[in-house]
Amino acid sequence: MERIAQLAAELPRQVTSFYAGDELYAGAWLTDFQRGDGAWEVCIEALRPGPLPDCDGELLQEFCAQTLGRLARSFGGRFPPAAQGAQLTALAELLHAHAPPSGRRLVWKQLALSLTCAGLWMGKWSPPMRGPGELPAVVRRELLSLPVDLLFCDRALPLDEGSLRQAAAGSL
Repeated sequence: MERIAQLAAELPRQVTSFYAGDELYAGAWLTDFQRGDGAWEVCIEALRPGPLPDCDGELLQEFCAQTLGRLARSFGGRFPPAAQGAQLTALAELLHAHAPPSGRRLVWKQLALSLTCAGLWMGKWSPPMRGPGELPAVVRRELLSLPVDLLFCDRALPLDEGSLRQAAAGSL
């Protein structure tokens, strides 16, 4: 838990440094962060407040959304089955919080990718709901187009086992 707190405190500084021109040191730190333990949890928490109004907050959230998009491609191996449902719910809540009109396009698109990857890994992907609290049309279209792209590009979503690929395709 202490490691997560340290990462959460350091991440905004490193993102700001990277965009201020310190690509060498900050870039290496950010790459290591994305590969290390705790990145998922730190990024979920950084996105939880919804869109942030300042430039540094926007850059942080864009980086965190991209990190989740990257990590969600290995969702099935990242979380034990008992924890996957809660993570899927967290991603859905973040997508709602960052959806247009107040959410930034880069952030919600990466969250849509994360949610879709997680749903496909679990074999529980479903089309976006219509009705009260529905997502904007542009987000629903993104959620509908992603599964096909992910399933028919071998490098996009590494569902190497036949049973995983069948479960994902069956959820369509």
